[in-house]
Amino acid sequence: MKNTKYVLAATLIVFGTSLFNQLSANESMAIMGDAGEASAELNNLKTSVQKENITSIIMPGDNLYSGTYKNVWNNWLSSGLKFDVVAIGNHNSGYKNEVDFFNMPAEYYSVIKNGARFIVLNSDNTNNVDEQFTWFKNAMSSAKETLIFVVFHHPTFTISSSHTWQEKRNFQLQMRDFLKLNPGKITALILGHDHMSQFLKFGDTPVVIAGSGREVRNEKAVSFIEDGFKIETKFLAPRTQHWGLLQISSNAQEAIITFIRVADQKRACSARFIHSQMTLEGDCLQ
Repeated sequence: MKNTKYVLAATLIVFGTSLFNQLSANESMAIMGDAGEASAELNNLKTSVQKENITSIIMPGDNLYSGTYKNVWNNWLSSGLKFDVVAIGNHNSGYKNEVDFFNMPAEYYSVIKNGARFIVLNSDNTNNVDEQFTWFKNAMSSAKETLIFVVFHHPTFTISSSHTWQEKRNFQLQMRDFLKLNPGKITALILGHDHMSQFLKFGDTPVVIAGSGREVRNEKAVSFIEDGFKIETKFLAPRTQHWGLLQISSNAQEAIITFIRVADQKRACSARFIHSQMTLEGDCLQ
């Protein structure tokens, strides 16, 4: 039994290494939410991202807590970092200001990066939910890519002691309806709001919470059933700053997201995505 354990561990390491070796920095992106404040934490986050030779950033919201966008993010731009996928959170200085600063196509939009499609919604806007979901359903229907990530800020179920899903009730009810009717369509939801890093499942849908850009909170893993969905934490990172390293294969048929600890670049749990299937690899023990 002991030898079997070592063989299995070695197999995972070799498999993971072989897949990582197929990926290049140009096909990698950093996922980091709830980070929008000029601080030592943000400087440390920037340093950690740059150590991985990444220039492309995904932000699932809360991109400005205080100050101005220029004050917080100009040094990232001047360092060659690009905000390629940005979702609006509840901490902002106005939707138009955020769209203009980050050069977003609109407050909700669809974009292809490295062969994967990212569909971005504004879960903060309670005034255009019907309009957004009409557009969203059409965007999902026309998407032909193998990897389809849906990015917005507020989680669709309550997974934190700090927030509840009812904050954006109308948005979340429509998202739940879509997930019920379209199992297996979305590769993963990429969300923020709850200041932690974790992999979950909302029913059949993989979920990435990348919200530990600042003020990381002490939360617990969850496991419950609500509205016909089993909500279950698959991995919850320790209570310290992490960000998600997204690597997409050269043929855009699979991806790996690995949580990296800012303090020392230690790689925690990885999730491998093929279409809408998520498999955990690496140090994922709870």
